[in-house]
Order: sequence, then C-alpha cells, then structure tokens
Amino acid sequence: MPSMARWTFLGVCFVPLIAGCSSSDPSSESPSGSTCPGKCAPEYVLEFAEHVSVMTLDDQRVYFANGGTMAGCVYYAPIGGGEIKTVDCKQPYLQDMLVDGNALYWITNGANGIAEGTVMKLDVATGAMETLATDQYSASGLALNAGSIYWSTWSKGPTPTGRVMHMPLGGGLPELLLEDARPTRDLATDGNTLYYTTFDDPSAVRSIPVAGGTPITLVDGLKYARPPVFDAASVYTGDSTGKLVKAPRLGGATQVIADVGSPIGRLVVDGDRIYFTVIKSARLYMVGTDGSNLTQLSEGEPEQEAWDIAVDATHIYWTISERGIGRSTKP
Repeated sequence: MPSMARWTFLGVCFVPLIAGCSSSDPSSESPSGSTCPGKCAPEYVLEFAEHVSVMTLDDQRVYFANGGTMAGCVYYAPIGGGEIKTVDCKQPYLQDMLVDGNALYWITNGANGIAEGTVMKLDVATGAMETLATDQYSASGLALNAGSIYWSTWSKGPTPTGRVMHMPLGGGLPELLLEDARPTRDLATDGNTLYYTTFDDPSAVRSIPVAGGTPITLVDGLKYARPPVFDAASVYTGDSTGKLVKAPRLGGATQVIADVGSPIGRLVVDGDRIYFTVIKSARLYMVGTDGSNLTQLSEGEPEQEAWDIAVDATHIYWTISERGIGRSTKP
C-alpha cells in the first residue's frame, strides 16, 4: 500500500480514508497495486488498531465501535474521511448501534458481559449522552421507528426465554412487547411490524405488530440467523452456513437466493440489490433481490473479518475487523 499520512489519537494510529480503484474502470488499480477484477470495489480503508465490530451512518458521519471488549469505545468521523473523535470509552461489550436524524443509540452487555446491559443515547447536535435503560440481561439487537426504540433481552435462568422491550424515544420506562420461548437477538422494524431473530440452532426470523400480538414465523431452520432486512414485499436474512434467504413479509414459502458457503455477517437492501458481508477475509458481495447476479465485489483482507454494513446514495461501507472501515463505490 502506498505511504499515507498518519496520526495518533488516544494512542490509536489512524490513516485518512484513501481512494482506491474506480468501479467504473475495472482495469484500474487498487491501493495495493493489484488490478481490480470485474466490477472493482475500491477500498477506502481507515486503519484502526482494535476490532471494529459495529457501525452506522447518517448523512454527515460514520459512527463505529470496538464493541467486543470490556473497554468498548464509540467513535465517529466525517463520512468522507477526516478526524476521528471519541464519544465514550466506557461501553463494555457493545452489541449494536443505530442513528436517526437526531441521536445515536447503542446497546451494551454491561461490565460482566451479560447481566448489566444498557441502552444508550447520544444527542448528535449537543454531544449529551443519556442512559435509557439499565440491567438488561443479555441485551443485543436494536430497532427504531418514528416514536419508539426496541431492543432484545433474555430472561434469567437455566433455560432463557427471549424478550423484546420498547420505550418512547422521547423518554419513559421500558415496557415488554413480547416474550418468546426461544432466545431473541436481532431486530428490524418498518414502523408497523417488528422483525426479530431467535438466537438458537436452528434459528428463525419472526414478526409481530409493534402494537403487540402473536408472533408469526417467517423463516426457520437456519444456523444462527443474521439480522433481518426487508423491502416492500420480502424479508431477507443470512446464516452461518453462507445461505441468503428470502421470505414474504406476510408469511409464505422461503427461498434460498444465494449460497456463498461461508458465514455471512450482515446485509442491507438497496433497491433491487442486496449487499452483504462474508465474515471470513472481510469480503463484500452483491446479489439481486431475485437471486440474480451474485457478485463478489471485494478481494477481501486475509486474516480479517467483516461484520457490519451500511449504504448511502453512492457508496457501500463495511467493517474490516482490525483494519477499520472499507468504502466502495456502488457498481
């Protein structure tokens, strides 16, 4: 890789986001000097010395965290590159984060790794940080709609049951939305319906109205289902075998639309495409929502892992464990 300006912030070495090859020019060179094959995915790499586990975007910033540690830190930087700033470094075992137009939200497992989970909020304009909920057992996934925040917990005991909690974004007390005999994990919502995964093997994707009701199983039989995403008609998820699965949002037959043979990290729907990460070697893929044109967009990073992913109007962003955040122009 060509030499780059570096700086140190809180003892961590960073490099600025750098341009790679252009997806409009498949013959151009990557930052490593290799020729980019096919639809080139340029890597704009932010070097980061610790494990980058989760990320999210707004139109100004990229937010990320080294969530799998006791001294979990939340950071942000301009979405186009620039100075990295620290929000807080007392967020142990951070699990997930989301941002809306006003605030950044994240969830932690707490200092002992499971029993003291918290739900946190940062006002992105003022920098004020607030604790929304405490003592959340095995806290994990987050979801937001216009008025509420949702998160997943488990009950305590030798055979834990899953729970989804919610509270108003404007403040209030956490309330129980559902209890499931299977442990719950990742969440998504379209404002009217909440989608969630079970954290067991085999695992499922289920849905329930945000007003409450009886859950419906949309997908079952997966090996550790990944966070669900959706479009107007369908729900999509992946699993640790490498399968990408599609199901009607109202229930019906499921369809395997891709199989990459290696554990999937997370996925995002963008029009008629799905972009998703493959954990091993931090690879990035694309496939049509109908299962067409499965394409590997990045060559990957040996000995690295990819988990989270996000898109804006022009780029795809994904985490690259001990390297930082990759950025690729959409093909």
